[in-house]
Amino acid sequence: MVLMGTAIEVAVSRQEVRSAWAQSDQEKIETNTLGILDACSLVVTDWWRLPLTAEILANLRVIGGGPDDQWARLSRGTFRVSSCPAPASGAMRSSKITLVGVRDDRRQTVLIDGNKHAVAVFHDVQAGAPVPENSLLYVGHAR
Repeated sequence: MVLMGTAIEVAVSRQEVRSAWAQSDQEKIETNTLGILDACSLVVTDWWRLPLTAEILANLRVIGGGPDDQWARLSRGTFRVSSCPAPASGAMRSSKITLVGVRDDRRQTVLIDGNKHAVAVFHDVQAGAPVPENSLLYVGHAR
């Protein structure tokens, strides 16, 4: 167990992360974005689970391809969840959110999927809503 800010990280298996990710969104199975998670096994040494808080959510970085991609434009080049504009009304909302990211040696966590969910929940929280109960972040520590 490791304390991260006010959240406690608990060591978990890669299989737990894979199962939680697949259960969080059926689309991830149909579009095979689980392949992204499988590819992470090349750089991730261990996996951790922690409750998602407003502070953690604001400091996450979205996954993006490069300086000209959609997320670079939306975040104005910062790739931070907190820099992205609020989604249009009617955007996806969840009673629970499960995100997966990879943390580098600078302790920055980059989402490997879930940008839209993270941005929507971040703006809900900014508007006064609580982070959905039982929301989790799984973090792989990169080598």
